[in-house]
Amino acid sequence: MNDEDITKLKLLLENHEKRIKRIEEFIEKFENSSYVEDIELLGMEKLSKKTGVNGEKLKEIFDIENEQLTVVKITGDKERDKTQNITLLVLIGYNYLFGEEEVLSQEIRRNVGENGISLNNFAKHLNKMIPSLIRRKDKAKSPKNAYKLTALGKSKSLELIKIVAGV
Repeated sequence: MNDEDITKLKLLLENHEKRIKRIEEFIEKFENSSYVEDIELLGMEKLSKKTGVNGEKLKEIFDIENEQLTVVKITGDKERDKTQNITLLVLIGYNYLFGEEEVLSQEIRRNVGENGISLNNFAKHLNKMIPSLIRRKDKAKSPKNAYKLTALGKSKSLELIKIVAGV
């Protein structure tokens, strides 16, 4: 390698380092931005428009923290009704607020448990909603099991939000 080759190599390395520094600065700006909050806000507005329930009432139903949704206000007399209603609210919430069509079973379970509802008959209660309101993505009892709303399920979920909000 001659001096000219070494000079070219140094120049290439300097340019490469400059590009890496610009990329790192961009990533830092993106991480510090409110991009996720903007998506949540847009989703909340969209859900509000679709249901006629204002944002404050929606915040009484859904608690959002670090890209995780928790249903905090529910309705239903029996454990089965509450489990099924939480499932519908979680699925519609993740759909509108985060743009996610499918939600892992464990995330729905977490919401049911956080509302003080026994998880003993969780799968049984969800199976009664299949295939009319929800669809299962994977086999039952799979750790990758996820659920998504059907068209009827979406409609029922939007109505349920109005009921829970008292509108």
